[in-house]
Amino acid sequence: MTITRGTDGLIHPPDAGLHDHHAAPTYVEINDTSTSIPPGSTANVDVTLPRSDYQIARILIHGPKVAIFSGPAKEGGYVQATTSSSDGAGNCARDAGGRQYGGTWAKGAGDSILTDYVFDNNTSSSNRWIAVQDCYITGSTLRFVMKNRYGGSATVWMKGAAILE
Repeated sequence: MTITRGTDGLIHPPDAGLHDHHAAPTYVEINDTSTSIPPGSTANVDVTLPRSDYQIARILIHGPKVAIFSGPAKEGGYVQATTSSSDGAGNCARDAGGRQYGGTWAKGAGDSILTDYVFDNNTSSSNRWIAVQDCYITGSTLRFVMKNRYGGSATVWMKGAAILE
């Protein structure tokens, strides 16, 4: 595959050309602000996909809290997913009262989560309750497994987009 603008996997002509070896990536939106998770539990947030043959997803998601010193940017992260729940990896940035912290997690390295706890509807800086524990493609579904570490019920707040191939 060449890395020129017309064939880099990100931009494809409407009629596939001679050197386009795969279909253009699919874009799907992610929007869940209502899934309630009981204390210390997990819940699935499923995003329906238009097909069932995707192999990889690159996902940008954010929570509700605006990160200090970042203008309109919000706490959030980047997650990569495949058809295996043991392949997930993620990066995440969160506000820390005048600082920003970032982290990287990977299932292959034995990590139990893929993001920090920034995906709940509570925007107080001391309350960090819901993280992406896992993310993978299963058939025509992009599944997020969300982990609530709070001692009470918490509500998911996650928006973003995924590019699937």
